[in-house]
Amino acid sequence: MRPAVFLISFSLPLLALGCSVPKYQPTPTSYRQAIARGELKEALTSYAAQAREAEQNAESSMFPQYYWQTAAEAYSQAGNAAREAGQLQKAIRYGERAFEMAEKSKDPGSLVRAIDTLVRVYRQVRNFDKARELIERGIAVVKTLPPNIDDARASWESVLYAQLGNDLVRRREYEKAIDVLSLSVYLQQRYITNARRGGNSILLYMVRSGFLSRIPVLEMLIGARDNYKIRWSSISVPLII
Repeated sequence: MRPAVFLISFSLPLLALGCSVPKYQPTPTSYRQAIARGELKEALTSYAAQAREAEQNAESSMFPQYYWQTAAEAYSQAGNAAREAGQLQKAIRYGERAFEMAEKSKDPGSLVRAIDTLVRVYRQVRNFDKARELIERGIAVVKTLPPNIDDARASWESVLYAQLGNDLVRRREYEKAIDVLSLSVYLQQRYITNARRGGNSILLYMVRSGFLSRIPVLEMLIGARDNYKIRWSSISVPLII
């Protein structure tokens, strides 16, 4: 009887977690929906509260990795929301907490999302050296992922190489920028093509809604090409129609 009692009592927290679902989930989709509804302030408050609660749960849990990962995701979205609201120092604090929690969780996806949050805000406050350092860390993390794990690696590599290309353009290293941005476009095309073949409805919605747009990367690539003064015909840029 004792083992049975132990299993029942162990499952109660899990059932409680399943019954309490916050309105603002710490996911990119929920975050964008909050922006669309004009509820950014409410989402920011919710994400910060969820992150603190998960962090507290991790401190008292025998199995804290789940809570660290939950805290990392919530802090990442809190950082994004704070940046969108113009609260840049708060965005940095939340982003750094997301990074710390993600490292503890040992989840590469959470770590890359935390890095993406920090890169965007550090670029906005013009700390380009810190942003570059984080981009390179992110690329190193993504390379540890299996190549075909739901194409997540291709997606994140595309994002990180676009950020690296942007930094190279800013530094006027146009030849390197052309190579990196071309790779970013190729990886994004591969990711979207595979998702279409697999019928990934969420991703297709994001593509049709403009959330996954190749235009900014292509514009950076064209700008790098023009500055480097080479012929467009010498660059192979895959496009999706």
